Amino acid sequence: MSFSVRQQMIFWGVLLLSAVILLTYLGNILLPFIAGAALAYLLDPLADRLQHIGFSRIWAVILISAIFVLLFAPIAVFIFINLVDQLTKLVTAAPAISEKLTAVINGTLPSKFSQSFNLDETNLPLGEFLNSTIIVLMSSIVKSFSSLVSIAGLILITQA
Repeated sequence: MSFSVRQQMIFWGVLLLSAVILLTYLGNILLPFIAGAALAYLLDPLADRLQHIGFSRIWAVILISAIFVLLFAPIAVFIFINLVDQLTKLVTAAPAISEKLTAVINGTLPSKFSQSFNLDETNLPLGEFLNSTIIVLMSSIVKSFSSLVSIAGLILITQA
């Protein structure tokens, strides 16, 4: 049974649209599995070479996993500690930054606009906005870090 070009275009278009919609909604769920499969594919030749040397498959996977943990864990801890330290300093400096920003904005506005757009007289909680923005940023970074830890766990699991 042969399909016309029009029927094939409709079929592949619907399939492409379905795949895009599916990946849009399931992308965050599928990412660790795709990353694990890609790493397993990339590390398979290394496991094969270790088998050729004389390791059994399980010991080759254990060795690769141990090397990965020994390399990844200290780097992740170092990055996370520095990130938390810098974000803590940013949160404590946010009120001073907002005051300087307000002074710069008020100083750079022309005199005819400064009376109607004076940030000192408005109820704009710029410091509170910066603090809440930084807190949201910190929580998203922590979520990203937990995603990295999940991917690392998945890599360890899928190496066999």
